[in-house]
Formats: sequence, structure tokens, C-alpha cells
Amino acid sequence: DPTVRADVYSLGVILADLLRREAMDVASASAPTTPLPAAAAARRDALHSVAARATAHDPAMRFASVAEMARALEQATTGPVGLRRGPFSRQGYWAT
Repeated sequence: DPTVRADVYSLGVILADLLRREAMDVASASAPTTPLPAAAAARRDALHSVAARATAHDPAMRFASVAEMARALEQATTGPVGLRRGPFSRQGYWAT
């Protein structure tokens, strides 16, 4: 039976894949990398937590709605550093 929590799972898989690809891009860069500032590392960890909850094995542990997941994502990306809307945005292009 397709449910909202199945949709949340699918979104979590996409988010986890994007986070994994970003980590692979950083790891394969030829220039030496510097450690992330603490706030950026906390934001990355918060995004991984959102992905982990969205892809929980037990559907009851996942977000109950896409709106709930969206709020968690917004909270994760507006953490200590905070993000602002980009100058050319309509509804969600975020720029640091």
C-alpha cells in the first residue's frame, strides 16, 4: 500500500544520495580540504539526521507527512549559521 510515509522514504533516499555525492565530490577533490567550520558540520549532521529519520526501517518512525519533513529540513538548514533567500528566488533558492 502506498502511503505518505512511503513518499517520505523516497525523499529521504534522494536526500541521502545527494549528501553522499557531495561527500564523494569533496573526497575526490585534488586540492587539500580544510575542515568544515563547526556550524557547517552541525548543519551537515542535521541533514543526515533528517535523511536517517525519513528512511527509517519502521514506517512509524518516519515523518508523518512531507510538511513535517520540510519543517525538519528548514530547521536543519537554518541552524546556527542560518541561510537567507537568494536575490533571485521565488520560493526557496537558498544562498549562504
